[in-house]
Order: sequence, then structure tokens, then C-alpha cells
Amino acid sequence: SLTQDVLALADVLFVNETEGGLLSGAPANENEAVLAALAERFPRAAVVLTVGGEGALYRKGGVLLRQRAYPVKAVDTTAAGDTFTGYFLAGMIRGFDPGKCLRCASMAAALAVSREGASASIPTWREVLDFSAAQGEPLESLRGTGAAAL
Repeated sequence: SLTQDVLALADVLFVNETEGGLLSGAPANENEAVLAALAERFPRAAVVLTVGGEGALYRKGGVLLRQRAYPVKAVDTTAAGDTFTGYFLAGMIRGFDPGKCLRCASMAAALAVSREGASASIPTWREVLDFSAAQGEPLESLRGTGAAAL
């Protein structure tokens, strides 16, 4: 199908637990099985699996990364996935390693779910930097690499 052709050509495949289970054929709650099946099905793509309050996982080749979710009071999850994806891709475009992309994306998504609305809940880069400092994981080292444009 056209969808499968497009996904097979993607550099990064973003899926949540439900989507990952459907695309992989593996049980949705078995994250590593989902990642393994998707990596086999889409060998040229990095696979990012978001697992809600548990965080996210990244797999490309033999690299497997896990990122915890940052604890916040969730108010509205409407823009969580879009915020995560946007911040992850913006980091990749700027040459950040996948681990930093996951951290930035997870922090941005945490801020987004703590607010109401869709586009209004998406944080600015300054807000993500402030949040990272409050978490004891400052992202200040990303400054000067184009990150300020996020």
C-alpha cells in the first residue's frame, strides 16, 4: 500500500503503543518486541515508540535508547504527540544525537500536557530550557548549536 511505501522510506518512524502494536503485529504492551518487529519491517528507519507516562524508546540498528517521562500533572494530552515529534525532529535537523533529541522531546511533551489546548500548549525553547534546569538536567549545552531556534 502507499502508506507502507511511505513509511518504508521514512528516516524516522514515530508510533505510539497502539500504532506500534498494529504495525508490528506484536502485543502493544511489549515495547521491545514492537521495536524489534518494526526495525525488521522498516530497516532503514529509526523507530521512536512513545509509551505515554512511561516515556519513549528509540531504536536504530543495534542502538536502543530509553527516555523516562517527566512527571507533571497532566491537564490535556491533545498536543503531546505532535509536540514530542516536532521537538525530536527539530533536534535531529540540528544534528543532536538521538539521546538529546529524546530528552528535549520528552521535556517539551511534559510541558505541553500540563497545559490546556493544542497549539497553545506547545512550549517555547526557553520554557524547555527552564524546565530542564528545574529537572536537574540542564540542556544549556545545546545553546550555540542552532537550538535557540526551536
